[in-house]
Amino acid sequence: MKKYMDIQAAASKRHEDFLVTQQRVSDAKVEAAKLTNEAAKLRKEAALLESYKALMSMDTSVMDEEMKVEHMLGLKTLREKIIGSTD
Repeated sequence: MKKYMDIQAAASKRHEDFLVTQQRVSDAKVEAAKLTNEAAKLRKEAALLESYKALMSMDTSVMDEEMKVEHMLGLKTLREKIIGSTD
Protein backbone atom coordinates (compact mmCIF):
# COMPACT_ATOMS: atom_id res chain seq x y z
CA MET A 1 0.00 0.00 0.00
CA LYS A 2 2.88 2.38 0.85
CA LYS A 3 4.43 1.78 -2.58
CA TYR A 4 1.09 2.53 -4.27
CA MET A 5 0.79 5.79 -2.31
CA ASP A 6 4.35 6.75 -3.25
CA ILE A 7 3.59 6.09 -6.92
CA GLN A 8 0.41 8.15 -6.68
CA ALA A 9 2.27 11.02 -5.00
CA ALA A 10 4.98 10.95 -7.69
CA ALA A 11 2.37 10.87 -10.45
CA SER A 12 0.55 13.76 -8.83
CA LYS A 13 3.79 15.75 -8.57
CA ARG A 14 4.60 15.08 -12.27
CA HIS A 15 1.09 16.17 -13.22
CA GLU A 16 1.46 19.33 -11.15
CA ASP A 17 4.83 20.07 -12.77
CA PHE A 18 3.28 19.47 -16.19
CA LEU A 19 0.49 21.96 -15.46
CA VAL A 20 3.00 24.58 -14.34
CA THR A 21 5.04 24.06 -17.51
CA GLN A 22 1.91 24.17 -19.64
CA GLN A 23 0.91 27.48 -18.03
CA ARG A 24 4.38 28.93 -18.70
CA VAL A 25 4.14 27.91 -22.37
CA SER A 26 0.67 29.40 -22.61
CA ASP A 27 1.86 32.65 -21.02
CA ALA A 28 4.82 32.77 -23.41
CA LYS A 29 2.50 32.31 -26.39
CA VAL A 30 0.26 35.15 -25.20
CA GLU A 31 3.28 37.41 -24.72
CA ALA A 32 4.60 36.51 -28.18
CA ALA A 33 1.21 37.34 -29.70
CA LYS A 34 1.23 40.71 -27.93
CA LEU A 35 4.72 41.45 -29.24
CA THR A 36 3.71 40.40 -32.76
CA ASN A 37 0.69 42.70 -32.64
CA GLU A 38 2.82 45.55 -31.33
CA ALA A 39 5.37 45.01 -34.10
CA ALA A 40 2.60 45.05 -36.71
CA LYS A 41 1.28 48.32 -35.28
CA LEU A 42 4.76 49.84 -35.39
CA ARG A 43 5.25 48.74 -39.03
CA LYS A 44 1.90 50.28 -39.96
CA GLU A 45 2.77 53.51 -38.17
CA ALA A 46 6.16 53.62 -39.90
CA ALA A 47 4.47 53.19 -43.28
CA LEU A 48 2.01 55.98 -42.48
CA LEU A 49 4.86 58.26 -41.43
CA GLU A 50 6.77 57.50 -44.63
CA SER A 51 3.70 58.30 -46.72
CA TYR A 52 3.15 61.51 -44.77
CA LYS A 53 6.80 62.47 -45.22
CA ALA A 54 6.57 61.83 -48.97
CA LEU A 55 3.43 63.97 -49.28
CA MET A 56 4.98 66.75 -47.19
CA SER A 57 8.01 66.92 -49.45
CA MET A 58 6.03 67.09 -52.71
CA ASP A 59 6.28 70.22 -54.82
CA THR A 60 2.75 71.59 -54.98
CA SER A 61 3.65 74.57 -57.15
CA VAL A 62 3.06 72.53 -60.31
CA MET A 63 -0.29 71.16 -59.13
CA ASP A 64 -3.61 72.57 -60.25
CA GLU A 65 -6.14 73.55 -57.59
CA GLU A 66 -7.96 70.19 -57.65
CA MET A 67 -4.68 68.32 -57.15
CA LYS A 68 -3.72 70.65 -54.29
CA VAL A 69 -7.05 69.99 -52.57
CA GLU A 70 -6.55 66.22 -52.94
CA HIS A 71 -3.00 66.61 -51.65
CA MET A 72 -4.17 68.52 -48.59
CA LEU A 73 -6.93 65.96 -47.93
CA GLY A 74 -4.35 63.18 -48.14
CA LEU A 75 -2.10 64.97 -45.67
CA LYS A 76 -4.99 65.62 -43.29
CA THR A 77 -6.15 62.00 -43.45
CA LEU A 78 -2.66 60.65 -42.77
CA ARG A 79 -2.08 63.14 -39.96
CA GLU A 80 -5.34 62.09 -38.30
CA LYS A 81 -4.37 58.43 -38.56
CA ILE A 82 -0.95 59.12 -37.08
CA ILE A 83 -1.80 61.51 -34.23
CA GLY A 84 -5.57 61.23 -34.01
CA SER A 85 -8.34 63.57 -35.01
CA THR A 86 -7.59 67.26 -34.49
CA ASP A 87 -11.20 68.41 -34.87
